[in-house]
Amino acid sequence: MIGIRDLRPGEEAHCAEILNRAWNTAMTHHPRLVASERFRTETNDERVFVATRKAGIAGFISIWIIDVFVHHW
Repeated sequence: MIGIRDLRPGEEAHCAEILNRAWNTAMTHHPRLVASERFRTETNDERVFVATRKAGIAGFISIWIIDVFVHHW
């Protein structure tokens, strides 16, 4: 079963790891490494939801609410 909830303080590192895996798989010609601090900066003023499973965070989505724009997923 998957649950959806708001990101909690201290979980940014998990989302940064997911972002790094997804980005570097899709963008092999333009690799990057996002740390927790950078993740916080890139999602500042966005609403971040996480998908959870028994083992922990399985994914996330960040939404720029003002423009109803999905920034990261």
